[in-house]
Amino acid sequence: MTCHNGQPIGVPKRDGKFQEPYFRFAELAISCESCHGPGQLHVQEMSLRKGQPLSPGTDTSIVNPAKLSPNLADDLCMECHQAGDAIVLLPQKDFLDYRPGDPLSKTMEIFRLPLKEEQRDEANRLETQPPVRGSLEVPLWWKNSSLQLSRCYQESHHHLTCITCHVIHHPPTQDTRVEHYRNKCLGCHSVTSCDLSVGERAKQQLGDDCVACHMEKRGVAGIAHSSDTKHRIVRKPGQPLPDVAFEKPKPDLPGLLWLNRPVDNKLQPLPLVTMLQAYWAISKKDASLQKYCVGILDELIQASPENPVVLHGRGAIALSDKKDFAARDYYARALNLGSEEFTTFLYLSTALENIGHDAEAEQVLERGVAAYPYSALLRVRLARHYLHDGKVWRARLTIDEYMKVFPEEPTIREFLEEVRAAGI
Repeated sequence: MTCHNGQPIGVPKRDGKFQEPYFRFAELAISCESCHGPGQLHVQEMSLRKGQPLSPGTDTSIVNPAKLSPNLADDLCMECHQAGDAIVLLPQKDFLDYRPGDPLSKTMEIFRLPLKEEQRDEANRLETQPPVRGSLEVPLWWKNSSLQLSRCYQESHHHLTCITCHVIHHPPTQDTRVEHYRNKCLGCHSVTSCDLSVGERAKQQLGDDCVACHMEKRGVAGIAHSSDTKHRIVRKPGQPLPDVAFEKPKPDLPGLLWLNRPVDNKLQPLPLVTMLQAYWAISKKDASLQKYCVGILDELIQASPENPVVLHGRGAIALSDKKDFAARDYYARALNLGSEEFTTFLYLSTALENIGHDAEAEQVLERGVAAYPYSALLRVRLARHYLHDGKVWRARLTIDEYMKVFPEEPTIREFLEEVRAAGI
């Protein structure tokens, strides 16, 4: 929501729930503050000057992205245009806490699984196909990480940034777009850089359009009838991935790549709780990472035994070890101490079911649905409980409320098919 709407005031970790009013003020999603920082600071600073002119370079309230380091400038765009296998907020942080000019890693961390050498052939094959969610190719296919794979970016010594080519205040029109971006390319290249002669280029269907040849348009994974420009600048379509795409994890974070790692990591060590959340989320895609969850959790138990994230992790391990009473206690304590994960409700109900406390499990699920009304998993689990208790009308009401908003939700539709097959 923070990427597509101006200053929404959501309830933290409560998907689809908002405070009153829904927005701090009416503005476009990408407004002045998105790049230049809070306007209130500028108003305050100018008010203190009482109309006195500014000396050169003394306006400390406005961030000028052009004067930021390349990493900090790209962080402005990475906030929305970079995804990964896990995006983890730092403790006590919300997405709206990010401020232009600060490292993005002061607010959130972005991680992904590395591509392994044995996956090279498959990853290269997928480069020529429309992207599919869940494939090896999709984690790379995001603006920042795609650009960083390009030879242009590597040979610029990382000084090629988003704003090198993109003009925010006065973007090119449809008529001037080709010339605008071609001139950007000619800032580093020359007209002789292209193998094709001027006459041959003119014969191409695309004309003398650098971007059309070297930054192909492709479909957007999971979004029908949409296409986007691929930012891995290639010499020819289908060009194999460079070796940098197969970057190895660093020793301090085995099995993971930290995409927005600070340039000087000593300034901000990764909190153990954040590391635990990253490994926990990505271990669902690679079970071999679970061992790191256990090791980090052991450290956190000594340092922060009553942290809700730690209690949730201990509950998960107890549940997998079939220690259901212990799991129940850990999850219950996590909820009481403010756990903000819908899975805490889900797994607590599982532990209660396993020890035969079905009525308590149903109450926990009702609390979960109230907190997360748009969680299909919680809805289906609660509906199953109602059906088991003979409360068919409640089960139907629980599902119907959800279907009014998301009629195509696969989890709900599978459940309905199952119910029809059972003749309920």
